[in-house]
Amino acid sequence: MPSIESHDELAFDRVPTVLVAQFPTLRASFDSLLARYGDDYDQPTFVYAAVYEVLGRYLDSLLIDGDEDTELRRVMDCIERLASHPAPDGRGLGATEIAYPLLGSGREELLERARLFMGRNTQEILRGQERLVAGARIGFAQRLTRAILGWRKVRVVHRRKHRDQTR
Repeated sequence: MPSIESHDELAFDRVPTVLVAQFPTLRASFDSLLARYGDDYDQPTFVYAAVYEVLGRYLDSLLIDGDEDTELRRVMDCIERLASHPAPDGRGLGATEIAYPLLGSGREELLERARLFMGRNTQEILRGQERLVAGARIGFAQRLTRAILGWRKVRVVHRRKHRDQTR
């Protein structure tokens, strides 16, 4: 089974298949994406789409579901290995497809939860993305979009562990 443990064995174009091998629950999402891309599955755009649409959305679901800390740690460890990859394109996957989407309007609570599980390299990539966002000039269309998206806040589900009430 492919692993993301070794940077030497993790070529950029192998990232999607390694992710599915490490997280079998992503298989259906991956297969759906693969069907949409057809013969273009070997293009760099497919790798970026797989990380964002498959792993990124899975990360979102884990961040929203407050009870999935063990699996969230596994996913964040995987992202940390991408963030510490020696090749710029490996690190870029973490920056553009994982860190940057966490900075969207209405996602502040998800970002704060994600920070609790981030490794050092992922935090550094996130800081770089935050600097890019902070330095960007915002036009009227972006201000309008941010205002609309701000109304659609994404919330983390906080589930409380219930005590046995028969005591």
